[in-house]
Amino acid sequence: METKYSPDIPKTAEKTELEGIISKLVYRLDEVREDGPEYKLILRQLDGIRYGSELGGLLMEEYDAGGMRAVRHWASY
Repeated sequence: METKYSPDIPKTAEKTELEGIISKLVYRLDEVREDGPEYKLILRQLDGIRYGSELGGLLMEEYDAGGMRAVRHWASY
């Protein structure tokens, strides 16, 4: 059975935790040197979240739509 995610359904612990992880990564991305190894590692982690699960992909789409600078920059790659 496939899980469907909807903004109308109350947040699960999984969604809340993943939102926190994404938020921390995006904040950290803004703090590190753009061409440095930590920056590249964070980009790979965000990529894994986006493509690793349906929930991760939907959350990243929400961040993109919300105009978060770091995610918008990353999504343009």
